[in-house]
Amino acid sequence: FFTLCSYLEITGLYGKLNSSGTSTLFAPNNDAFEKLANVVDLADDEIMGLLMYHVAPNILTYNNLMMIAPGVVESMVPALPIAVSTGADGDVLLNGNVKITTPDIEASNGIIQVIDQVIIPPINPPTRPAPVTPEPTLMGKSSKHSSKSSKYSSMSNMSYKI
Repeated sequence: FFTLCSYLEITGLYGKLNSSGTSTLFAPNNDAFEKLANVVDLADDEIMGLLMYHVAPNILTYNNLMMIAPGVVESMVPALPIAVSTGADGDVLLNGNVKITTPDIEASNGIIQVIDQVIIPPINPPTRPAPVTPEPTLMGKSSKHSSKSSKYSSMSNMSYKI
């Protein structure tokens, strides 16, 4: 993870990720960064935003991601969740094409999911399903509504020890 760690150091995120808390780091391997040659042309704050998009504010195991699919998980970039789906081979995909190559590497304050590509935020980010709005009731009769438990958690302090 030399390239990832280098970018984390340059942007100052390395220290933040090494503080206390729990999170999931979707960690692109070195080959993933080589495929994305234009990263070196980005400003430090743009690289920081890109890297923060690779951090979820809670622990997400591979099995958790399988249960979420199809759906979204929060990233540390406000209003930019990561889409989670499964491919034809049953593998978890992030934003439709990023595969987890090495799942569930435990760390002292979170978990690492090694991925084969840098996750690029979509132009039109995935959205959460709209909340169910109760229908008006007539004569004391209420409508039936299905209620799903939320798969999303509130954002917490991000930290990760690499």
